[in-house]
Amino acid sequence: MNEQDGVLTMRRPPEERLIRYDNLDGNNTAYSSFQMAEAATILGGAASVAHLSLYFPKNFADGALRAANITGTFALLGAVFGVTTNVTASMRGKDDPLNYFVGGCSAGVMLGARTKSYAVGTGSCLAFGGWGAFYKQWTIEGWGKFIRPPTY
Repeated sequence: MNEQDGVLTMRRPPEERLIRYDNLDGNNTAYSSFQMAEAATILGGAASVAHLSLYFPKNFADGALRAANITGTFALLGAVFGVTTNVTASMRGKDDPLNYFVGGCSAGVMLGARTKSYAVGTGSCLAFGGWGAFYKQWTIEGWGKFIRPPTY
């Protein structure tokens, strides 16, 4: 907290102001898991808007239920990924791609349970786990951004 001109304000350091995806290292598990769930909720909201624009609902209640279903599923996947990755990192004492693979795999299993399909669960476990491990290895190696800004 900072006091400036008699006004008490809370200021966060610049690294805590934005949502970060590379801080799932087992430290401050609740905060970083909340950040991941928050990012997944925002992504789920965008996905529900896209879905509702393609498949127009019959009435308002149908649209609201479908939007809540999609957004809630994404929020669940983000929370499960964040919590599992953090818990795995804190139990193992390492911050490496295996933690992200376990987190992604657990999120994929939750998606399979949500859709009641073993095939979806297995496929998304491997896909999410592989993507998570690849992302972590990418950041460890310092290969830079996926899409570089244009140079003029």
